[in-house]
Amino acid sequence: DNNRSSEYSYDKTGNIIKLIYTEKNKPVTVEFEYEFDKQNNWTKQIKSVNGERLFVWTRKIEYYE
Repeated sequence: DNNRSSEYSYDKTGNIIKLIYTEKNKPVTVEFEYEFDKQNNWTKQIKSVNGERLFVWTRKIEYYE
C-alpha cells in the first residue's frame, strides 16, 4: 500500500501532541500528553493510540548551575 499519509500537530513549544496516519486502510490517531519540570522540559510523556493509553515514558533531567 503506497497510499500512506501522516498528519502531525505540535504545541507552541514544538512538542508533538497528535499524529494521525493510515494503517491497513484505517486511520490511527496517536495523542501525546506531557508533564513538565520547572525548566519546562517534559519529564513524563503519555502516548495514547486510538484513545487507549499504551505507553508512558519518564525521564529524569539533572541541571548544573
